[in-house]
Amino acid sequence: INYKEVYPMGSLKAGLFYEQYNKSNKKEKNQYDVGIISEYRPEQEYSDHISMRDFFKAGFKLHKFMSRYGGNKKIAVLLSGKDSKNEKKYFDSIYKGDAFELLDRINPYSNYYNIMNCEVVVSLTSTLSYEAMALGKKVLFCYNVLNNGNDSNTRYTQFVKIPEEFILSSGDYNHFEKKINNLIKMDSKKYHDKIKKYSKYVMNFDKCNLPQDIVRQKIHELILKNRTP
Repeated sequence: INYKEVYPMGSLKAGLFYEQYNKSNKKEKNQYDVGIISEYRPEQEYSDHISMRDFFKAGFKLHKFMSRYGGNKKIAVLLSGKDSKNEKKYFDSIYKGDAFELLDRINPYSNYYNIMNCEVVVSLTSTLSYEAMALGKKVLFCYNVLNNGNDSNTRYTQFVKIPEEFILSSGDYNHFEKKINNLIKMDSKKYHDKIKKYSKYVMNFDKCNLPQDIVRQKIHELILKNRTP
């Protein structure tokens, strides 16, 4: 692809959601203590690629951790809706009890509204988790859930710059529980101060200058520039 300029602007879909969200009356904050993103891909379990099989194993282990964590907390499981019947069956076998609620993705913006109602968002490495971070939500990235030791190495190079508080660096349940509890208790301002530099690096999202506004402005500039006198 040949290009002259690049404009980092974040997620267009998250921008369209945020514009809609600001105009709506659906601003109930933190109805759930934790929201965990599905990332359900059944075909990965028997994939020929070990990385895909590992991803499926990591997802299963992470959700088993969350089912154990539930207790007196209120947990939302954010479904992808890509294989609705099997996805629900899969998570019904993991999550038992009143602490857990499976939330359907009934329209393209459902899960954006859902993450806004969660104190903490948990994910392996979903795009939605990065968008959640850009929208100001506390996020715990858990791809390292398969690590047996306390090794923070990962294939995902974007994790290199993330503060240690916001990444699971061990496959130990007690480590997982401590990370989530610390995030729940963490003051929002402290969290934003710690994450803002990384957030800009991974998703340059400006609530005062949304992606759709940037696109609109750039198109307008090009039209004016190429207009015949």
